[in-house]
Amino acid sequence: MSVITKTKDFRRMFKNTFSLLLLMTLLFACQKENTSQLEQQVVPQKEDAYSATQKVLQLAKQHRIVSVFDTEAIQRMYPNVSAARANKLSNDAVTRLVGNSDYEHYKALLDKAINPEDYECGSPTFLDEYIGSILQDFTAEDLDLMFGWNVIPLIEAIEYDFTQGDDEFGINGEYTTSLQRSFIGLKRFWDIPKDILLVDMKGTTFENVEAVSQIFQDFFIVGFDDNGAPIFAPKDLADSFANFLKAAFSTPVFQNYNHPLFTFNAVAVQGNPATGFPNKIVMGDGLMEAYRANGFRTIADNFILAHEYGHQIQYANGYIPGGPQTPEGTRFVELMADAYAAYYMAHGRGEFLQPAVITQFVKTSFSIGDCAFASPGHHGTHNQRAAAAAFGGKLAKRTGFIDTKLSSAEFYELFLEEYPNLILPDAE
Repeated sequence: MSVITKTKDFRRMFKNTFSLLLLMTLLFACQKENTSQLEQQVVPQKEDAYSATQKVLQLAKQHRIVSVFDTEAIQRMYPNVSAARANKLSNDAVTRLVGNSDYEHYKALLDKAINPEDYECGSPTFLDEYIGSILQDFTAEDLDLMFGWNVIPLIEAIEYDFTQGDDEFGINGEYTTSLQRSFIGLKRFWDIPKDILLVDMKGTTFENVEAVSQIFQDFFIVGFDDNGAPIFAPKDLADSFANFLKAAFSTPVFQNYNHPLFTFNAVAVQGNPATGFPNKIVMGDGLMEAYRANGFRTIADNFILAHEYGHQIQYANGYIPGGPQTPEGTRFVELMADAYAAYYMAHGRGEFLQPAVITQFVKTSFSIGDCAFASPGHHGTHNQRAAAAAFGGKLAKRTGFIDTKLSSAEFYELFLEEYPNLILPDAE
């Protein structure tokens, strides 16, 4: 009824065919103009993102900008700077990142640092294949952009996030409840101080121009003065970089800031009582997404968290070897963290996983091993990590009654006894 009524009213307004034709022409012209305006709005956005990529790469080359954490790049871009001078940049912030074995490990995974020698590394892991699959549509410029600046979300999480309780884990917050529950369980389970922050790492950091600009001003250098002191990025240059990165990373190839390789890491950071810097565990969305995509969703996020908590036990109890970081020293602390994690995951007062699930997280450890024996981020081979996890799981089943639990120190002594067996050559 309403359609008919509106048609009659319409005809009253336009009594002849000419008027109707005129109206239709005007409507078509308006529609075409609106469509043209829409196209004009869309096309510049695409061009802006492309242009932003070019400008970032151009500015980076022009100003020779590099993060203070990348000592190799500093020496490459500033050949007059000695290795000792580059390493002297190690203030607290640099030490927290460069000296972090998990950061180095996941960075090495991305760099494909593999050296088999006498140990069995097996075929490429699911992470190798996964990383390849999510980079297949990248151009050379996309790769330069990703690996030039994907450290920024990690810097933000470590150096600027001091809140507790408002973090969301997972691109859509899907890991938040399970991780927070497990984090509470870990603090109840282990006998170390509870003053540890659990914080998220988000690719959407790049949307926050002010935050990214501040990171450039604090952690990216554009040269050295006559005394050899670093010159940090000035605010105007930092603002430009932040705005260009926001535009460049908003595109589909970077999944609108949510590409997994922006946040493909998880780290435990030791606090500094002298400066008031807290103990932290940082969980990256991208790393958890990689495991979810490969069928490890029900265990991997909690196991990774338990592994990082194992590092907090080492910090608290002084179990990390002193002196310069070495591959052997890193392997020792990483296999220990795997074993601590497995013990908690299998114990009756922990996650209380059944044998089938224990096998699953042993496979998880197996799949993230490496043979980068010369790397300071070396975590042990696939088989060594699997053995460490199996050791912790079996020990939990022997001592895993509700009223029986090893202290962190008791577990450490048992691990020391078993360690020589965990690292036996396994090539044959």
